[in-house]
Amino acid sequence: MLPTVTMLTNQKCAAAGRLLALLLLATLAGCTPPGPRALLTGERLIQEGKFNEAIAPLTEATVLLPRNAQAWNHLGLASHNAGRANDALRAYRKALDVDVNLAAARFNLGCLLLEINQPGAAVSEFAAYTISQPKAVDGWLKRARAELLARQFDAAEKSYKAALALNPKQPEVWNTLGIVQLYRNRVSDSFQAFNQGVQQQSGYAPALFNAALVSHFYLPRRPVDTGPSRWRNTRRSSRSTRPPTISTPSSRSSPTSKRTSRPSRPRPRSSSHQRPIRRPPWPSRPSRNHRRCPSPSSRSSRRSPNPSRPSPWSWPPS
Repeated sequence: MLPTVTMLTNQKCAAAGRLLALLLLATLAGCTPPGPRALLTGERLIQEGKFNEAIAPLTEATVLLPRNAQAWNHLGLASHNAGRANDALRAYRKALDVDVNLAAARFNLGCLLLEINQPGAAVSEFAAYTISQPKAVDGWLKRARAELLARQFDAAEKSYKAALALNPKQPEVWNTLGIVQLYRNRVSDSFQAFNQGVQQQSGYAPALFNAALVSHFYLPRRPVDTGPSRWRNTRRSSRSTRPPTISTPSSRSSPTSKRTSRPSRPRPRSSSHQRPIRRPPWPSRPSRNHRRCPSPSSRSSRRSPNPSRPSPWSWPPS
């Protein structure tokens, strides 16, 4: 009988322990306020990637905890990833109204402004973030990206250099820095930045391509002598260094001379020796095409002395 009683007692004690644990969990769940419980639920859903499901508990948390900046930031993050840009923008700004020093909300708001094509507003948000978090490489890179899209090339170059000072082993950052320097017409610095990107990662394709473009189109190049042009230059130089030859009368008259000259006709010294201009002879009498019929008043005066023979200029004969 004793072993049986002992076994039953042990079973009762185990059942009582399990019941006590359940009661403790229920008590803790009941004691947790609904606001923090909704915030923890929404944060857990965000970590699991269920952004649409996280919006409802986080909205409840913001209603129950309106002065909690982290709740508003989480709601903006869930809305941002769910594709609700306007709701996310309103939640991020509400979080910054509650706590202006919340760096996570600054960073998230800057990223959202970049996505909706507002780089000028994103620059100010990332500038505030880098002031509060100067050792964050991501903040400097996002700030440089926003300044580049806003065409603030001087500020973008400084931001990229600040990011490279924190971590120089970033080939994509060197490549982007070279692009910014090329926009500023600093060709040699741009070429060096592209080469630094290739040195940080051997065979990095964007930096190699950009370095080739800069070398081909922007940097001055020395002409390379090809075969025929080099031969022509050699012949030209040999001709220039060859001593001049002096022509003598004997060399002119020699039959082996390459240069032959024909005797030139002496030019006249005065106008009297010039050849007269040959003109065609004037016809003795005009042709039939040039004959004109005289006027009636002149017919009588042009009659020939011999009346039997009419004049060629009178018609009809009298």
